[in-house]
This record gives sequence, structure tokens and C-alpha cells, in this order.
Amino acid sequence: MLGKTVKWGATLFGVFLILQGLVPTLLIAHTVSINFPLIFGIIVIVLVWGVKKAVSWLKRSRWKKLRYVIYGTMGVFAASFVFVESLIIFHRTQEPSPSDVVIVLGAGLIGGKPTWILVNRLECAAEYLDTYPNAIAVVSGGLGSRETLTEASVMKQYLVEKGIAPERIIMEDRSTTTLENFELSKKILDEKLGNTYSVSYITNKFHVYRAGFIAKRKGLTASGVAAKDDYATIVSSYCREYFALVKYFLFN
Repeated sequence: MLGKTVKWGATLFGVFLILQGLVPTLLIAHTVSINFPLIFGIIVIVLVWGVKKAVSWLKRSRWKKLRYVIYGTMGVFAASFVFVESLIIFHRTQEPSPSDVVIVLGAGLIGGKPTWILVNRLECAAEYLDTYPNAIAVVSGGLGSRETLTEASVMKQYLVEKGIAPERIIMEDRSTTTLENFELSKKILDEKLGNTYSVSYITNKFHVYRAGFIAKRKGLTASGVAAKDDYATIVSSYCREYFALVKYFLFN
């Protein structure tokens, strides 16, 4: 009974992940990063329904020792997933500190309006700029594949409507990745402020840990300011972040 409950529970979780990946894929863009929950959901369902049959077949074949490879791979994946997710969760909140500049990282648009994830970042940015009136902001985000406005222009307009003076907002409107967010923002800031400014960055809780590594790689000693996660996509966000972190450490 417990086995069936676990099996169907895992199946429903896989379907949930597929839907979590499919909706933003249709509404925002078709990218590997956005597709991670969809891919992960398919993998979960395949494993739940296929591993037992595969192992049974292997036991009857001359490749029966391969079942240990399957079990080992699953074990390594599970252990690494728990470890990486623990790092993400442990580092997702930091105390905001006063900085000369706060970089607000983009997170996509839908129909020319910020996604819920981006709204949370912008709300956090408005609060930060109200708390530290001497700080300026860099809104960072370029033109997406299905967008007619740059993220930076929409982000600036949002903050202006929140009462932030336009002269306190610098637009970086060419980036399409977190790495480019920091790289291009730093280039603008170096030209305007030299190299003596202090920096914070605003992103959602699930993204704080990885963003900090990327900022450091781009020569920015920056502290993270955690905006709220979007609860409608929180599971897929943390699952996707696992793959994004593994990819970053392996290939960067």
C-alpha cells in the first residue's frame, strides 16, 4: 500500500512539475532554463514507472550488474539534490545593507508587464530605495524573444510609478542572463562612478545564492537583498535552481 502511495504521489509531483514548466514556456519563452521543471517532471515519471521494470529485465539479462549503476546514479542524484537545495535555502535570506548602488535583476515580461517574480523584485527595490534615499538603482534586463519592450524600461517605469525619482534609476537594457546582468551593469557603473562604489543586488530568495557567485566572478563584491519568492511557482523555481547551480559549477 505504501509503495503505491509513494508511486502515485511521485507521479502527481512529476505532473505538477511538467505543468509548472509548460505554462511559463508558453507564456514567456522557450529556453532550457525555463524548461527545467518540465524536463525534471518527465524524468520523475519515467523513473517512477520505468526503473522497476528496467531492473527486473536487467536481473534476467547478462547486463544484470548494471542495476547497481542505476541505483548508484539515483543515489548520487538524490544526495546532490538535497545538498544543493540545502545551500540554496540556507543562503536565501540576508540582512539588507546600505549600498551606493542596488542592481535589480530582470526576470521576464508577459505581455509587456513584469512577471510575478519580477514584481516581487521591484517591490523589494522600491522599499530598499525608500529606506536608503542616497542609493541609486540599476534595472537590468534586455529584450526577450517574445517581448517588444526591454525589461529595463518596464522596470524603470514600475519604480517611477512607485515614487522613485527617474534620475535615481539607470537602465541596463542589453542583458539576457544573470551573468550579463552583472557584467553589463558593472561596465555602466565603472564608467559613471569609477571603482569606489558599494553594491547590493536584488533577486528572489531562491536565486540569491547563485547570483552572489556570479557577481563575485564579475568582480563585484555585492551583498544580496532577497525579494519574496513567487509562491505559485516556488517548487519549480527551487528545482530549476538546482540544475542551474550544477550547470554553473560544471561549466563556468
